[in-house]
Amino acid sequence: MSGGLKIFSPTPGFRSRAQPLRIRGNVIVTPRPVARAGIEPYITLMIFVCPKSKVEEAVAAHGPSHLVSLLGAEAMIDTPAGVACARHLKLSVNDIPAPEEGKVAPGADHVAELLAFTEDWTMEAPMLIHCWAGISRSTAAAYIVACASAPTADEFVLAKTLRAAAPHAQPNPLLIAHADDLLGRDGRMMDAIDAIGEATCVVEGPIFPFKIGAAAR
Repeated sequence: MSGGLKIFSPTPGFRSRAQPLRIRGNVIVTPRPVARAGIEPYITLMIFVCPKSKVEEAVAAHGPSHLVSLLGAEAMIDTPAGVACARHLKLSVNDIPAPEEGKVAPGADHVAELLAFTEDWTMEAPMLIHCWAGISRSTAAAYIVACASAPTADEFVLAKTLRAAAPHAQPNPLLIAHADDLLGRDGRMMDAIDAIGEATCVVEGPIFPFKIGAAAR
């Protein structure tokens, strides 16, 4: 069976904090919940990140319902087979840490588009995010989507989870700064990314999963 990890729960949408997940093939099986007051339904939020060169491979292997491309306009890709055009967000932006003449710097409008696109994601299937090398723009976008989709999660914990999954991640600082402002995080997203330290130097990143728990919508 090919495709992304699917979630099966005896009670739809519930993720018990007390019991571990089990994985059967491409299905995440959540345990039957214990009836206790104050426990929110949880699901596993799955984002995959990759470079442009591995988009088709990632789509075939993980079956994402949503795709985000962050590339310069001249390098933008067509929507690959297996993804609906309406669920492919194309953000034409260059990977620069500060505004630069002749290039498109990541702006608040780009992040606003990403956040609006994320609202349509039910999290029942993975989201795939890529840029040219799978190192900077895409890892920043993955962290932004995680923060937006799990608004009660600690920004520092999410950043550490990203670093554990991707030692090579170097999230674009402009994207992070705009997201921090739009999400009202008072600098915590920027501080969290700064706190994970320097990345491992690579030319191109691998396909990697960024997985966190999130309250069901």
